[in-house]
Amino acid sequence: MTRYALISEDPERMAERLGGTLLEEPGVRMGELHASHTALLGVFQYFVANTDWSVPGLHNIELLRVRDTTFAVPYDFDWSGVIAPRYARPAELLPIRSVRERIYRGLCQPLEALEPVLARFEALRDSIAAVYRAVPGLDPRTVERTLRYYDEFYRDIADRPRFVSRVVEGDCVR
Repeated sequence: MTRYALISEDPERMAERLGGTLLEEPGVRMGELHASHTALLGVFQYFVANTDWSVPGLHNIELLRVRDTTFAVPYDFDWSGVIAPRYARPAELLPIRSVRERIYRGLCQPLEALEPVLARFEALRDSIAAVYRAVPGLDPRTVERTLRYYDEFYRDIADRPRFVSRVVEGDCVR
């Protein structure tokens, strides 16, 4: 049998490769992390509709310290809306009923900080779609359903001021 899988790099090896160290102390606040990388983290988690993560709780996050800068590296996306397995449920504290509902759980940031990240996602849109379409054996209906789900994200970010006022400011971490 042939199956496709995603293999992630061992966190210790990642830290070594990047010349950094892993931090294992919970309680680090997102505001203490590298600012533009933290903006990318929040938007990416919104993009895939992942709410199953926490920087202070070190839940599905590795903290990487390189020189005097700390980065949050996410992993474990099986409870994300883009995957949406039958067993996935959002945390009861969240105001959503399904993991397919997006909610922004990133750091509160103004449009000026988010704009380069949003522009990066727009620039990668065709490449992301091409990756999905290039996976041999992936059900074409799954591909199209996933890309339509991503299209919802792109509609959300098309009106930048509305995205920040309704999505980011409504649920961001202060």
